[in-house]
Amino acid sequence: MSQVHKRVPFNKYIAGNAVKFNRYKEKQHFYSQAVLSSGFVSTQAPEPEFVGGIPGIQIIAGKDAILRCVVENLGDYKISWGVVNQKDQLSIGTNVFKGKDRIHVTHSNNSWYLHIKNVTQNDTGYYICQISTNPIKTQAGHLDVVGICKTFLLYSVKIISSTKMHIINGLLK
Repeated sequence: MSQVHKRVPFNKYIAGNAVKFNRYKEKQHFYSQAVLSSGFVSTQAPEPEFVGGIPGIQIIAGKDAILRCVVENLGDYKISWGVVNQKDQLSIGTNVFKGKDRIHVTHSNNSWYLHIKNVTQNDTGYYICQISTNPIKTQAGHLDVVGICKTFLLYSVKIISSTKMHIINGLLK
């Protein structure tokens, strides 16, 4: 017995298959999304994100500085440290490339720390923490290294201001 084929116009054939394809894609999209209330688990890891910023710090020359970068959902991505306006990176992960005698990187949970020993005024500047996503995610924090004279003046002003406040408070009582 021979089969009878119904002729379907080409544009209707394409449209019918497009609907089937779109339904397939919708199902794939549904299964790849995290639907926590229904108990489904995402097949894609969330993108890594910075948590907060790198706090700027001011430190006396000769002391050790520590800059902190916090990243959630790092997964297989890498963290690198660098200095703004310098093309060479300081580190990738905990591997240090520049200044190995004074610089090292540590991490604990989702925090990455850049340690700089015996800072000098040449270390003053913006330090960047980067995540190896595409495009690269970057955040910066400022390190300000002050000399003894500048530091003495800063603390002297604070002491004098504090003393004046005590005198003014004493007169008001």
